[in-house]
Amino acid sequence: MSYVKSHIDDELTDLPLFSIPAYRDAPVRVLLIQDLDTETALFRSTLETITGETFDLVTATDARTGLYLIASGRFDVAVVAAALGGESGMDVIRRAGGRLCSTPMVLLSEKLDAEQEQECLLAGAVDVLEKIEMSPSLLRRVIRYARFNHETTRRLVVNEQRYRELAENASHANGEKSKFLANMSHELRSPLNAILGFSEAIQHELYGEIEGRGADKYREYVGDINSSGKHLLSLINDLLDLSKIEAGKFEISPSNVQLDEIVKDVARMTAPQARAANVTFETCLPSDSVDIFADGRLITQAMLNIVANAVKFSAPGGHVTLHTHLEGHNTVISVTDDGCGMTESDLKCVLEPFHQAGNLETRPKHGTGLGLPLARSIFELHQGGLEIASEIGTGTTVSMWLPRNVRRLEIA
Repeated sequence: MSYVKSHIDDELTDLPLFSIPAYRDAPVRVLLIQDLDTETALFRSTLETITGETFDLVTATDARTGLYLIASGRFDVAVVAAALGGESGMDVIRRAGGRLCSTPMVLLSEKLDAEQEQECLLAGAVDVLEKIEMSPSLLRRVIRYARFNHETTRRLVVNEQRYRELAENASHANGEKSKFLANMSHELRSPLNAILGFSEAIQHELYGEIEGRGADKYREYVGDINSSGKHLLSLINDLLDLSKIEAGKFEISPSNVQLDEIVKDVARMTAPQARAANVTFETCLPSDSVDIFADGRLITQAMLNIVANAVKFSAPGGHVTLHTHLEGHNTVISVTDDGCGMTESDLKCVLEPFHQAGNLETRPKHGTGLGLPLARSIFELHQGGLEIASEIGTGTTVSMWLPRNVRRLEIA
């Protein structure tokens, strides 16, 4: 888009061509909303003495007519008097849409202090033109500034509103998703608990021995039903917990607990998985017992998820270590494996729900990608955090920490 250079102030000549509207010989269309004849005559005479440009001036003597003309979109700039009989010029600017209006609006007023000028700009005026200082050169600059600045500002305001609406919609949709997942999880747990209960009763042959042809196969099938049900229930529990955390409805019950006791429980519960995978799992604890103020059940759950992941991604003969130590004001728990490791792209999103690291060859059979996000959320609920360091072919270290300076319960 081209323009005539003589139509532009020297300070605007370096701006990109598309920033300045191209009017060439077209007059600038100005709307003046003013109910005083003397003020209108003064404005007209000032406008007529501007050299190098031509103007078409249309006047309106009341707010209603002025608003109608502004809404028509026929004008390049509207100048609104600060007082219009019983109307306020700022109210007219607000009613016209302020910065969202397609026509830039300037308030014509008496001398304003800084607070009044700020109020005017907040109402949506592009600029303020004080009558006492009005001159042909100032009026020319105000009109040019209003035309140049308004469209950019208007787009910013529109985009800000659009982004705010998108954020609100996303927040609402996320809340609805969390409610749905929570309700669905509750509905699934009831039949799963029945399946687990009945399969355990059959496993233990509580109502009589499984006999006859195929008895061994039936026992095998019942064992598979029970183990698959437990795995599914564990995934649903993770999903339910994560949904509650996202919905802001997850409550923790902290107390003074010994970290080494939690580590021992985790080691005991993951031992069968490690033996089945032919992976060595060992712990390294400080010589002195470490007390933490936390929800012991949740910390155990988070650490189980991390250790289970480490074992799962380790090759047969691999090695997993759980190490705890004190670092400044934090208690740090690190789980290290010598498995396949993760790429940089995996590290960027592995803490997002449902994301699983690795390709189809390296990815384990079971898992939904909830373990790491849930563990991070649990530690964040305790004012702590979780970080991951990994390298392909070398292994992964997941570091979790809890603050040591949180309020502690008095032990009776």
